[in-house]
Amino acid sequence: MPQPISKKHHYLPELYLNGFTGSDGKFAVFDLKEKRLLKRRLSPSQIFYELHRNTFEVNGVKDDFVEKMYQRLETQFGHVFKKIREQESHSILDVPDMFNIVLFIGSLYWRIPTTDTLFKEVLMRSTPDELNFKIVNTKTGEEVDRIFYDILKGRDGFAGAYKMIKPIIDYIKNFDPKRLNDWKVYFATLNNNGERKELHLVGDNPVIFRQPGNDNIFDQELIVPLSSAKTLYHTRGKDISIIDPSSRINVDRLIFLQSERYVCGPDSYYLESIADQAYKFIETSPDMAVDFLRHQVFNIFH
Repeated sequence: MPQPISKKHHYLPELYLNGFTGSDGKFAVFDLKEKRLLKRRLSPSQIFYELHRNTFEVNGVKDDFVEKMYQRLETQFGHVFKKIREQESHSILDVPDMFNIVLFIGSLYWRIPTTDTLFKEVLMRSTPDELNFKIVNTKTGEEVDRIFYDILKGRDGFAGAYKMIKPIIDYIKNFDPKRLNDWKVYFATLNNNGERKELHLVGDNPVIFRQPGNDNIFDQELIVPLSSAKTLYHTRGKDISIIDPSSRINVDRLIFLQSERYVCGPDSYYLESIADQAYKFIETSPDMAVDFLRHQVFNIFH
C-alpha cells in the first residue's frame, strides 16, 4: 500500500517563522487582501503554506518527493536558526553557520510564490550548460537533442525539483567564500530603558534587493530579516553606517509593501502601525512608495 503524501507545504519554513513569534509561540497576522489585522494570532504551522504546492505526478502517481527534499535541507539549517533565536549577539556564528545562512537565503528566494513566474522564465531560457547537467543516450553515449531538454523543462515535476536544486547550484557556482565577510548579521540593541525591541516583521516576500528581479541573487546587495531581532545584510564590500531604529522600521515598511498575501510579527500594535504607515506611503506617492523606501533602506550602505 503506498505511503500517504503530505498536503501542507510551507514556502516559508516553520524553522524560519519561529523567529518572528511572540512569547506565546504565535504571531499577529495582517491580511493584505482584506486589508485588516486578523482577530486571532496564528502559529507558524497555520500560515505561509499552500496545499500540495510540492506535489507532482510521476508516472501517473502523485508524489511529494520535492517536499521531502526541502525537509532534508531544512534539517541542515535548523541548528543555525536555533542559535539566531537564542543568542543576543551574532558573534557566536561560525563560518559554517554563515555558509548555511547564505544558502538558506538562496533557497528561500526561489521557494516563495512571488518568484514562480521569474523562475519559469529563467528555467525555460536556460541552456543545458546553464542548467549544469547533461543528459546522454545510454546506448550511444551522446548527449540528447536540445528539444529533449525543452520538453523536460516544461514538465511540472522537473520544474518543481529544479526549483529546489537551483539555489544549491547557484551557491556553488556564484558564491565566493572569500567574500563571506560581505554577509553581516546585526541584532537589535537595548534601548534607554534596557529593553530589546524585537519587532521585525516577516512577509511572504521577505528578501529585499537593491535591484529586484535579478536571478543571480548571490551577487546582489540585499537585506533579509532573520528573526524579529536579527537582520542579514549583504553589502558586496560596502560598509554599514549605524543602523538606527528608523532604518529597521523602513525595512518593515518595505517588507509590508512588497508582500502579496500576509505579513506577520510578534506585536499586533506594531504590525498595525506599520500597515497604517505603509498605506499612507502609497496614498502619498502610489508610483514611488516602494522605490523610495528601497532607497532609504540601502542608504546605510556606503
